[in-house]
Amino acid sequence: ITSDGWLAEGNECDWYQVTCDGELRIIGLELVDNMLNGTIPDELRILTDLAVIDFSQNYLKGTSGPIPVGVAESLSSLQVYRCSRNEIAGSLPDGFGTLSLLQEFAVSDNRITGSIPPSLVQLPGLELLLLGTNLLQGKIPSEFGSSGMVQFDVSQNELTGTIPEELWGNTVLEVLQLGTNKLAGTISTRLGNLLGLKELGLSSNAFTGSIPLFLGRLSSLTSLSFAENSLAGTLRDVYSSFTSLETFDVSQNFLSGVIPSSLFNIPSLTTVSMNNNGFRGTIPSTLGNAIALENLNLYSNLLSGTVPAIPSGGLVNLLNFFLHENKLTGSMPPSICELRFEAFGSLGMLW
Repeated sequence: ITSDGWLAEGNECDWYQVTCDGELRIIGLELVDNMLNGTIPDELRILTDLAVIDFSQNYLKGTSGPIPVGVAESLSSLQVYRCSRNEIAGSLPDGFGTLSLLQEFAVSDNRITGSIPPSLVQLPGLELLLLGTNLLQGKIPSEFGSSGMVQFDVSQNELTGTIPEELWGNTVLEVLQLGTNKLAGTISTRLGNLLGLKELGLSSNAFTGSIPLFLGRLSSLTSLSFAENSLAGTLRDVYSSFTSLETFDVSQNFLSGVIPSSLFNIPSLTTVSMNNNGFRGTIPSTLGNAIALENLNLYSNLLSGTVPAIPSGGLVNLLNFFLHENKLTGSMPPSICELRFEAFGSLGMLW
């Protein structure tokens, strides 16, 4: 615990991690990873000039939710509120209407229950809403689509219903993490409107239907996961314009057709997981072009033919290559077997 200056005589502006403005008004409390315990005091509402509160990575408890109702209603100057990685229970208050300046609200990794209040997602300036790893229930508010949200993370909760169609109209969105919930329905073709999207996580839900063709428009993606759903249909070969994608995971669905050859031309690609589907045909000859590839999971499909040879110097970063439980024939090319030797590559697991 660091508490330099706290409760000492003198000005509170000299206390550890207390920030004041030129008129000695307290505008910031940033006590991250400081072994704080107990509950968040209602008395915070007295500090009406607070712009930043950060109590992340502590041992705070309580059953009144991550921000007391009185605090949420009183701090009209608040711009950033972080209280992630604590042990706080209770629900989110429906009293966010006065926080018109709030830009970031991060309370992930707690024990928060209840639903997401519409008054929170309707805040005009809110850009980051991070609620992942809690116990939230109910539906994603449809009001979300009218906001200017840049990052929206509600992964690892118990949310139900479908993705509201209004969400796809939020064209400034860069991070959308909805994985590990109980969401259902189909993935809208309007997904292609989110041209600035960098992270898309929809894994471990109950989505059905197909992966939209317009996914090919999201060339700014760095990570994409549709794993562990009930998606069917084929994957279109639409990845030729992708330059930043690192993780591609469509494992454990009911997908079929052939593996898109342009996927392995993405220079940044490190992990491809397509296992436990019904992919047919051969492994694309472009496999050796994936210069950054580290993990390749193609097992438990219906792939046939032989494993393609790779050019000299290809796949030197590959660590794991799993392709068992397919219908492949022939022998493993020497150019891949050689990757197990330090002089040629880093391959540790080949099965």
